Amino acid sequence: MAGEAGLVMDQLVEMIEAVEAPNAYNGTTAFIHDTSTDDAEDLSTKRGRTRRFVIALSGGRELVGPIFTQTEPFEVEQEFNVGLIYPVGKDIFTAQKRIAEDMDSLTHGVMTYSNWDTTQTRIVRVTAADYDINAIGVEGQIGSYVVTLPITVRYQPSF
Repeated sequence: MAGEAGLVMDQLVEMIEAVEAPNAYNGTTAFIHDTSTDDAEDLSTKRGRTRRFVIALSGGRELVGPIFTQTEPFEVEQEFNVGLIYPVGKDIFTAQKRIAEDMDSLTHGVMTYSNWDTTQTRIVRVTAADYDINAIGVEGQIGSYVVTLPITVRYQPSF
């Protein structure tokens, strides 16, 4: 196998880091990849954590197409979770507005087919729709939001 899954993950990082958020939040419009963990909740104690993100395997993977033939290629549909951290101050409404705007920008960026190097990754389709948002409390207050955006990528592995 030529390592298409790893290439997909690398390109996903590049695309997310290339997205500029439409509005600054905590002084930044940048998305920054963190490789020290695969759980966005772990980022809640880091300095400069606004819009930091991790990419983790969800375990969702499906083989699609004719699997037991030598003449026709099959495809893999694999889900990656993009986890982002948003520290929350006293203005919860603004934090939620930034999250909603960011999800629109991120999904547009990763679902734009021309953004992918399909010759290396052999991408067939990318989908990103719903996201989860969870509040992490600090002394009875919301300290951060952890947002998980599942991205499903269908690609054709080469063996």
